[in-house]
Amino acid sequence: MSNVYCMITITGKNQGERFSSLFKTEQLPVMLLTLGAGTASSEMLDYFGMESREKIVIFTVVTQESWRRVKRQMEEKLNIDVPGTGISFIVPVSSVGGGKAFRYLLAGQAYIKEEETELKNTEYELIIVISNYGYNNLVMDAAREPAPAAEPSCIPEEPAGKRQKNSSASRWPRKKR
Repeated sequence: MSNVYCMITITGKNQGERFSSLFKTEQLPVMLLTLGAGTASSEMLDYFGMESREKIVIFTVVTQESWRRVKRQMEEKLNIDVPGTGISFIVPVSSVGGGKAFRYLLAGQAYIKEEETELKNTEYELIIVISNYGYNNLVMDAAREPAPAAEPSCIPEEPAGKRQKNSSASRWPRKKR
């Protein structure tokens, strides 16, 4: 799956419609658009020539060929290569949960299935978090902390003899009504 990527585009809230229209024109109709609030300080915004913290983040799945094509169009039509316009980048996708979901996300893009491989030599991984309003600082603080050492599970396993035979039954006893 090494030729499939998640394209992430971050731009000003007022530019979202222009970018999503271009993606539809480029045969990328499946998009997740979400509002974002930048965490950069005013000094950082000034340094990069950006004005607002209100952003729109657009996620879409692309093949390598689609990325090349849409990147060129973003540069030519939307001037994404001009500071302050936005940023677009791709992250390799290592797996998608199911063939039907995979075909839906690709939305007809040409894809040749290759031998499954493991992403190697990746120093970082992207973790996408969706949080409720007001919890961004908590999420960002947790992201900045080093990962804790692995701990054994605190959920006790049931003895094998006491498990219910029905595979769809819950592990936990039901409450009496």
